[in-house]
Amino acid sequence: MSTQTTPNFPTTAINLEEFSKVLTELCPSVSKQTAFTSLGPDHISNLPTEILESIFSLLADEVEGDESQPLSHILSSVSHHWRCVAINLPYLWTEIYIIPPYSVEKLRFYLERSRACPIDLFLGIPEDNPPKKEQLMQLLEILIPHFSRCRILDIASGDVVEPLHHLIRLLVSFEMPELECFTFVVEEGTNPTSQAGDDSLPTLFSGHAPKLKQVRLGGPTITRYKLPLTNVTTFHLAAAYWQIPFDTLVSMLAECPALQTLATYDDVIDEWPDQYWGQIDLPHLKSLQIYGDMRHVSELLLAIVAPIENLTVAPVIRDDFIELDSWLIGHQSNYAATLRTLTLAPSLKNSLPFAASCFPLIENLVLVNFRPKILLQLFIDSTPFVWPNLQRMSVRNLNKAAVVVLKTIIEHRQYIDLPLKKLRVDRASWRRTDMKWFTERLEVEIRDDWMVQRENLLYRDEVEEEDRFVLSPNTLSEDETTAAPSDI
Repeated sequence: MSTQTTPNFPTTAINLEEFSKVLTELCPSVSKQTAFTSLGPDHISNLPTEILESIFSLLADEVEGDESQPLSHILSSVSHHWRCVAINLPYLWTEIYIIPPYSVEKLRFYLERSRACPIDLFLGIPEDNPPKKEQLMQLLEILIPHFSRCRILDIASGDVVEPLHHLIRLLVSFEMPELECFTFVVEEGTNPTSQAGDDSLPTLFSGHAPKLKQVRLGGPTITRYKLPLTNVTTFHLAAAYWQIPFDTLVSMLAECPALQTLATYDDVIDEWPDQYWGQIDLPHLKSLQIYGDMRHVSELLLAIVAPIENLTVAPVIRDDFIELDSWLIGHQSNYAATLRTLTLAPSLKNSLPFAASCFPLIENLVLVNFRPKILLQLFIDSTPFVWPNLQRMSVRNLNKAAVVVLKTIIEHRQYIDLPLKKLRVDRASWRRTDMKWFTERLEVEIRDDWMVQRENLLYRDEVEEEDRFVLSPNTLSEDETTAAPSDI
């Protein structure tokens, strides 16, 4: 996935310099043919239709808009000519947000312009500003003929309101031939009495969504509905205020034979049995991601049998790997032969030694937050030396202290003949750090691996993410919460 920064175009005009940059990067052959960098704003507004269509198509693939600044509105605001071209390109109008302030006219407008193209539909019902029942019902009635076109269906609601029940009843009866990604998160609601695996639960999409690959569920939606999971490769489960029993998780995952990525958020799993080792067999699982306040990290790792290549624990505290480390004293690791990349967000105190002990053969280490003292102790003072196979480190948000420690670690690895070969840093750290010392010693790449991973999460809000996944106070023990500044 590209880590290039998307230009922030204004809503009423395209900035010439930024647009030239995007055009040069996305379609250099077109920019050379038109000597684009020498053109003025008037020439931009009058580019030939076929060239504009090519540019718009590339931008639609590369530039991510949002509900407040859709790409279709940006492009159709430059000039009359651009507007005429944009209006007649259905793929520019396929991203549809139904959020406050709700607009029937806007919905009809997008559905008409998107024609027969698959659509990406985002429905938001905030608890503090819910629509009137009649208004939401009217919106849903307009949508009914178009649900079968959904490629992405993303539903987020503060509570289980009556119109949402109506929508769910509709989804039970619909077949979704184009649906690839389904997200359904409800923050509040009545605690469900039935559980996944119960044959009496309603099955959404009539059990027929042949292209469904990604499912993200949060809150009571986890256990209220069944889904056709046979072809699902990515599954996200968030607790919100609800948990699911371990046996229910086992039943759900048994219906996902093609699963490659599993992500859990907070303490989503409850009622752990006495014997949970090796109870979840996922033969194709490559990535396991554990986010937030998860109190059973070791248990989940011991329960899953899979060829995991990438493991994420964010945040990670001292207790997360203690049970796993003890178990490994007399047993072989499920992941020793396959795990290559470890992504961690260390807490204030030394939370990494157990990680190094449990996963000694990793080749890539991604550090969501850089803790100079913790890392210095781990890499310099540990005997034997940690992670002898480590080839690449990914770091971000480097300050002066972090740069000094990072240099010390790199020099030490060279001294003990276990040199790092690659370093990845985020763009902000690259700009404020003299990278010459690093580039003379190893390969350096500008890439924020955590940001790339975060783009695919259920919770992607930057402020919320920093609290949930980087350093959530709820995950820290008392002595970690009161750690001295020198320990940070």
